[in-house]
Amino acid sequence: MRDESSGVDAPRGPSTRRAGMVTGVVLFGVGLLILVDTWRLGAGWAPDGPQAGYFPFRIGLLIALCSVIVFIQAFRARNDPSLFVEWRKLVPVSQILFPLIAYIAVMQYLGMYVASALFVAALMRWLGKYTLLKSLTVAIIMSVVIFWLFEYQFSVPLPKGPLEQWLGY
Repeated sequence: MRDESSGVDAPRGPSTRRAGMVTGVVLFGVGLLILVDTWRLGAGWAPDGPQAGYFPFRIGLLIALCSVIVFIQAFRARNDPSLFVEWRKLVPVSQILFPLIAYIAVMQYLGMYVASALFVAALMRWLGKYTLLKSLTVAIIMSVVIFWLFEYQFSVPLPKGPLEQWLGY
C-alpha cells in the first residue's frame, strides 16, 4: 500500500481492531477450556470445603467474561484505522514463538530437562550464531542446574522423559 502524499509505502499489518477481536476469541477459548476441565474436577462446594476445581472455575469464568468484553470493544471500534504491528516486526516474534510451541509439544515426550536443553541449544545456535560446542555446553549445564535446583533443593519434581527414567530418576 503506497502513501500518495509522501510516495513511501505505508506500513502494513493487522489492525488493532482485528488483533483485539482475535485476542478476545482466543482468550474465550482458554476460559472455556478451563471451565470445562474444572467442572469435570468438581467446581462446587463439598461438605469438607471447596472441590479441586472451585477456584480455577472462577478464574476460567473471569477470563471468559473479560474476553467477551475485549471482543466487544474491538468489534465496536470499526472506525479505528490504527495498526497493531507491522508484518516485518512480527518476524522476530515468530522466531521465538514457533520454536517455543515446538518446545512445549516435545516436552511431554522428552521431559522438561531434555526439551529445555534442546530448546536453549537450538536458539543459541540458530539466533545467537554460537558454536555448536558452546550451545550444547550452556544447554547441558543449564539443564543440570535446573534439575538440581528443582529436584533436590525445592523438592518440586518437573516432568521427566525417557532419559531420566533410564538414569533412574
